[in-house]
Amino acid sequence: MQNQITWAILAGLTLNLNVLSQDAVEQQKESPQAPVKQSVSRLLKLANLKGTTTQTDDSSVQTICFICLVNRSAEEIGDYGDKLVQKIDAYIAESDRCQLVKREMAIATLKECKLNLDDLNVPANQHVFAAAMARAEHPIDYLLFATVNDVDRRNKGKAEKCEHRLELELVNLKTDRANKVWENFHKGRLEEIK
Repeated sequence: MQNQITWAILAGLTLNLNVLSQDAVEQQKESPQAPVKQSVSRLLKLANLKGTTTQTDDSSVQTICFICLVNRSAEEIGDYGDKLVQKIDAYIAESDRCQLVKREMAIATLKECKLNLDDLNVPANQHVFAAAMARAEHPIDYLLFATVNDVDRRNKGKAEKCEHRLELELVNLKTDRANKVWENFHKGRLEEIK
């Protein structure tokens, strides 16, 4: 009798291990949008911008200016970069605590201020840009920067570039505090983003 119970317990453990390994396989097959959504979700949570507003006025809605996506990967990302930008925009728009400024308005304002995208890495230039946006009746609370990098993996001591890393940095213009998150995703999954 005790042997039957032991075998039943072992069979139960085997069944549980099979269920766990099935879940692991499903996680590997998850959509390529998942890293983008996870990154945006974590970033908004860090900045306390995730969720819904409880007020009826717009005072708790924060304006985000998504500046650009920089490709620091060894590969050209072309149209896939545009798709990443669209996904990031869409996931930010899901939060009713945030609103996005039109990218065209931001680019025009940068030209008016005689600033390049790289100039926005300097806090003083960020404030010049934000003031110009406010004068154009498009005040902003946050700047968002996105970067795609390669991630090196070691295989028997040899470096292989098999993954990309999406990095998102959200800069609060009132406090100059930056929140940064990143998520790795497999090379080739970038092409699957629809």
